[in-house]
Amino acid sequence: MMSKQAAAYQDQPNDGKRCSACCMFVPGDPSHCTMISGVISSHGWCKFWEAGPNDTCS
Repeated sequence: MMSKQAAAYQDQPNDGKRCSACCMFVPGDPSHCTMISGVISSHGWCKFWEAGPNDTCS
């Protein structure tokens, strides 16, 4: 796991790409990511974004 800063995480989408459409996103309350430490927003984005069904890649 890495920090939000190391992943260039932001709380808003980037060019239509958002965490909720990323294969590393794990929906829940709170939502998290298999790569980034801590709670993330489904509307966020990071430089490791990869399209795919939720929680199917790491």
